[in-house]
Amino acid sequence: MAQARRIVAFRNHLTLEYATVDDAVVWAVANRDVPLLGQECASLLARLEEEGRD
Repeated sequence: MAQARRIVAFRNHLTLEYATVDDAVVWAVANRDVPLLGQECASLLARLEEEGRD
């Protein structure tokens, strides 16, 4: 859940302080972290589906 807080904080920074956003940081996050987040979400959804079948 610590990652969820970081995601929310990053989103808040993007939307509320966009004038100070470093494009290179946004690009790095989009390329490095978003695919990982997608994989983690898919894994959690699969686990929830399996638990629902029990």
